[in-house]
Amino acid sequence: MIDPRRVVGGLLGVAVGDALGLPVEFESRTIRQQDPVTGMRGEGVHLQPAGTWSDETSLTFCTVETLLLNDYSVDRLGEAFARWVEEGWWSPNGKVFDLPEETAAAIGRIIRGIPATQSGAAPGERGSEGNGALARSLPIALAFSRWSIPLMIAALHESSAITHPNPVCLMASGIYGLVVRNLAFKRSTLSAYRRAAEDAKRIYVREPWKSVRNPYRRLLRGTVGEVPEGHIVADSFVAHTLEAALWAMQSTRSFSDCVLRAVNLGEDADTVGAVAGGLAGVAYGIESIPEEWIDALARKDELLEVAERFSRVVSA
Repeated sequence: MIDPRRVVGGLLGVAVGDALGLPVEFESRTIRQQDPVTGMRGEGVHLQPAGTWSDETSLTFCTVETLLLNDYSVDRLGEAFARWVEEGWWSPNGKVFDLPEETAAAIGRIIRGIPATQSGAAPGERGSEGNGALARSLPIALAFSRWSIPLMIAALHESSAITHPNPVCLMASGIYGLVVRNLAFKRSTLSAYRRAAEDAKRIYVREPWKSVRNPYRRLLRGTVGEVPEGHIVADSFVAHTLEAALWAMQSTRSFSDCVLRAVNLGEDADTVGAVAGGLAGVAYGIESIPEEWIDALARKDELLEVAERFSRVVSA
């Protein structure tokens, strides 16, 4: 049985990591070393109040809402993403900002009537190897974690392909889901990661995966926590984002330390923070997240209400 506190912790962890990283998005690691993030701060790059989250959290909660429907499908998920763009649904303040180009293009295709199964960025298109789909994968992993691994992986790939059908992105979502699944069933962070790496090596062995495995070589060895920080890259390339988030989890022992380490890597701080926050939230539960960070979140009560509803379904 999945502990509902881990489900709520994962979803709120995404929002907290996103909000911690948003004000310093795009800033270098050198700047973070001089001015490390230690808690919620406002203004910054996007001139938003403290506790504001971005598209990572918006699309995560659009996914949660769709999974709570009786007739979940990829097309329904695409409709939810379109509603976010057109109406500001599940935005922190009624407006969409910080919208990645490839995600905007894919959702724009859905709005024009292209099915969600065909809307994703073409290989070679700008941003086609980005981390946007990875950042919203947590609810799919949790919802399908009681199913067989092949069915969970298929669901992750299908949902990711709405915006990022590139195999390197699908593989990232699959590996992330394997780790989340193990954490949800109370494996330690090290065991969850290493077991996921072993499963991924068996799953992603043939084409199209064989051609995109190289960026994951360190991760698949099961030793990412031993990599020196100077070798960790935290930009928007999906393989780098996943490795950075797993490195932050493997090199720490608490939610706070994990997300702060992720955010203070610099570069794509909100996305790396959101991915790491989701992992740490599932690993340590909602009670591990500092109360003042949750209290600072935009739409805190709504986030908690939907997360708790989802947790009851997932853990039933």
